Amino acid sequence: MSIKLNKPLTPGSTYNLKIRFTGNLSYYYRGYYRDYYYDSTSKEKKWMAFTNFQPTDARRAFPCFDEPNFKATFEISLGRLRKYNTLSNMPLERTEPMKDREGWVWDRFQKSVRMSTYLVAFVVSEYKPLVAPKAPTNNVIFKIWFSDHENNLTSLAANTASKGLEFFEQYLNIKYVLPKLDMVSVNRFPAGAMENWGLIIILHHYLLYDPNSLSHSKETAITSVIFHELAHQWFGNLVTIKWWSDIWLNEGFATFMAALAVHHLYPEWDSLNEERINDVSMIFSIDCLNSSRPVSSPVRTPQEILDNFDRLVYQKGSCLVNMMFHFLGEETFKKGITKYLEENKFKNVEQDDLFQFLTNEGHISGTLARKFNVKTIMDTWTLQAGYPVITVNRSYEDNSTKITQERFYQDKSISPTNECWWIPLTYTNQRKKRFGKTRTRTKDWLSCPPNTKIIKNIATKNEWVIFNIRMVGLYRVNYDDQNWEMLQSTLNSESYNDIPVLNRFLLIEDSANLAALDKISYKIFFGILRYLDREIDYLPWEAVLKNSYRFKISLRNTTALELYREFMKRLLEPIAEKIKAITVEGQEPGELNKLKLKEIVLELACVFNTSACMANVGQMFREHVISPRVNTIPQELRSVVYCNGMKNAGDNEWNFLWSKYKQTDAINEKDEILESLGCSENPSLLQRYLQVIVDERSGLRKGDSLKVFSAVAKNEMGYQIAKSFFQTNVQKIFER
Repeated sequence: MSIKLNKPLTPGSTYNLKIRFTGNLSYYYRGYYRDYYYDSTSKEKKWMAFTNFQPTDARRAFPCFDEPNFKATFEISLGRLRKYNTLSNMPLERTEPMKDREGWVWDRFQKSVRMSTYLVAFVVSEYKPLVAPKAPTNNVIFKIWFSDHENNLTSLAANTASKGLEFFEQYLNIKYVLPKLDMVSVNRFPAGAMENWGLIIILHHYLLYDPNSLSHSKETAITSVIFHELAHQWFGNLVTIKWWSDIWLNEGFATFMAALAVHHLYPEWDSLNEERINDVSMIFSIDCLNSSRPVSSPVRTPQEILDNFDRLVYQKGSCLVNMMFHFLGEETFKKGITKYLEENKFKNVEQDDLFQFLTNEGHISGTLARKFNVKTIMDTWTLQAGYPVITVNRSYEDNSTKITQERFYQDKSISPTNECWWIPLTYTNQRKKRFGKTRTRTKDWLSCPPNTKIIKNIATKNEWVIFNIRMVGLYRVNYDDQNWEMLQSTLNSESYNDIPVLNRFLLIEDSANLAALDKISYKIFFGILRYLDREIDYLPWEAVLKNSYRFKISLRNTTALELYREFMKRLLEPIAEKIKAITVEGQEPGELNKLKLKEIVLELACVFNTSACMANVGQMFREHVISPRVNTIPQELRSVVYCNGMKNAGDNEWNFLWSKYKQTDAINEKDEILESLGCSENPSLLQRYLQVIVDERSGLRKGDSLKVFSAVAKNEMGYQIAKSFFQTNVQKIFER
């Protein structure tokens, strides 16, 4: 946009620019847009309008300098019919009638604090509020807004949000700066949630919880999403990035802080370990590709900015925050973060600002040697793609250990490169077993450059060493064969618990991927897996589940596939029987670890067609189809039973689940059904399923089309069917 002036501007003067602007209230899910839902009693279509401005769509709603570095105050006025109510970032100041429109009013909101345009928000709806309990540390008015049929599903969100706000205020020692905070449930949203300052908008299945139809795992997921958005009120809202290249500062911190909050408030959920595994294993799987990018990447266009909101900024960002948390120590980290937030309130920052505050605090506390600085260390992690694998080669004659690093690639054909990282080395040996319970201290650094380090007297020749204690570093570890064998021997003994669960996970994860690249022999990998017949923690089984599908694909059409299946069957059948994987009878609701173990073992049992699955799951599903009012399927196992029940099902079972999808009001059960209908191995049923996307009378919720397509496309039987459907119906899909 260019503005022509009739005379030159005078330096130092203030000018007011008024622009007549008309925007389109569309269905586009960007900017300011409208959506609908159905009244649960009258079945009447109800309309609402709300915003989604991140990253560059505030300009669709009003003229502005739509970049995060341009902060301003905002005075919002919204016109509405009297039957509606409105929300914005700040509290409502007054309502006054429109002079020229009968039945309409203006809602005028208080002037906002200084903020970026992407955080401005407003909602117009007929929703009702639930006032959440006030946190004892503040007077913030907290409300959950929902449609008429959702009033019995909001108690978890109300109680969780209040606790979360109190935790962040106390942990960061900085008050939430606004007088109110609203959370609004919506049916369709391009992201799971948006952290608008004082007005968080969340997809309903990330906000609403029905304990009668949802598993306890879903409760933890909802809590985590709410805490993620609350963390943004400090990381992103109070202190904002200068430009979108550093979006990991927002999303990485929010992801890490949410996990920390869940861990502190609900320690029985063991959420910190699970979050660590989810983040690390995801980054291990995607950041090993030659096409990966740095977590801090230059972006220029709106599309490049939007593409930057990926797993790297959320989960790799969280891993990098976790690494700093540990090599600095929690107290040093907390003090540095608090000073960083306090000094930059209502301002904009880049990653070097964060690194300077943490360096200063590390030097003051002595947890970071003065010859080091956080920028030098962390630039190697944020400004280049990928992650390293360190190789630990021990000389058992002179008791020395040589450690080298190189970038880890999943592709065997890629030659080693000269890339390197500053790697915080944590390790212990079989005798000392110093794994730490809270902070894992960095014992040494593998610098960049050089790429090699020699450590003397790390252990005696008859005991193992283990690196990357509790997975605090984002790197894989390979050992010489003798050390692998000693680790394997301990795992396959009654002393397997001497190695903590996160390192047991890492040993499975690393050995699987190193064997696939011929870096170690498969004998080592399968030797480690044998210990699982005594493993009763679900986290190491996660590593098996994550790698099982890849192994099945890589071994397809080889004689080794059947050997692999038989090995896994022998491994799974005893543990499935031992933990009674098909039932949750007598299980206390709080025993999440046991419930998750049952779910993972049962899913693996079905992947490898063991008797624990074949004899029980199919029968349980058929009984549910025959007698739907008597649902004997445990909530925690429902997705596994539905999916595997559908594999060899016919029209009757398909019709049953599709009818159930249309009848249930439980959003999460709808999602489980959509996923399960894509598990069928019947091509005609998969083709029929895809047709609901383009059939306006099918009953498919608007916004669920992608879930249907994804469910079919990721099915080995359905990939080509989905591809053909898309090519044939691309115009209909776009119009729908």
